[in-house]
Amino acid sequence: MYDNIGIKKQAIFLLIFLLIVVFAVSYKQPPPEKSDSTPEITVEQQEGRYADALELAKQGQWESCYNKINIEKIKKPIDKLYYLSSYALAQMNYAKGTEEGYRMAWYALKRIPDSYEWEFKDGLIGFRQSSEEIYESMKAAREAKEAQEKAAKAAVEAEKRKPPIVISDVWMTRNSIGIPEIHVVVTNQKERPVNAFTFDVEAYDGYDRQLSEFGFGDYVKGCIYQNSTLNQGESSPGSSYWTLNGFKNGRKFKVRIRDCHFIDGGTWTADSQNDSATEVSF
Repeated sequence: MYDNIGIKKQAIFLLIFLLIVVFAVSYKQPPPEKSDSTPEITVEQQEGRYADALELAKQGQWESCYNKINIEKIKKPIDKLYYLSSYALAQMNYAKGTEEGYRMAWYALKRIPDSYEWEFKDGLIGFRQSSEEIYESMKAAREAKEAQEKAAKAAVEAEKRKPPIVISDVWMTRNSIGIPEIHVVVTNQKERPVNAFTFDVEAYDGYDRQLSEFGFGDYVKGCIYQNSTLNQGESSPGSSYWTLNGFKNGRKFKVRIRDCHFIDGGTWTADSQNDSATEVSF
């Protein structure tokens, strides 16, 4: 009996030991932290790159020169390597003949001190000035063109928003029994002929209180004109007038175009952008 108990204990112990071993084997260590893999390039190696790149520069092979230096792969470039890389980059961008190219060339050349003694010192200042001047000139031309295009676009949009008809004249008279008569002259500003239009009239007394028709009706009097066709630049006759019955006490009147009808069957309706009331007093 006791031997069986001992065997069982040994089996349990062995099982626990095996589980520990399996867990230890399967446990994955966290990956090591990534280190900067960029290799250090010695000053001597940089000097060698400079010599090779300089020969390419003297032959005008600027892209090969720039790639030979490969400044992005160097942690601490020496001055001559850094300046030659900037100079080659400027030459590459300048050759593009674009506004952005001249800008990038100018910026690259600004990294190089004027006083630095090297093979390209004599032409550095002139090269930088040329890049800057051409860039500024192209930038100014582009901005001027953009401004013109913007103004032209705004003019087109303004023309679209411009109402086809406008009130060009308005005055008041009274008939023999003292009822106000409003004379409204409307001019067609667009190419589409207009054969009818409507407008609204509001009346106010001497205290600027808005009046209703006969004291209890509508506050707005609607009027319509449909006696002739108005082509572009033509106006309705000044002899046309509308009697404002119910507004005998009116002293100031506001006139607003409501809409118009074109001879081709289309219509136009005024909105808040086109709402320009014309006032007349008498």
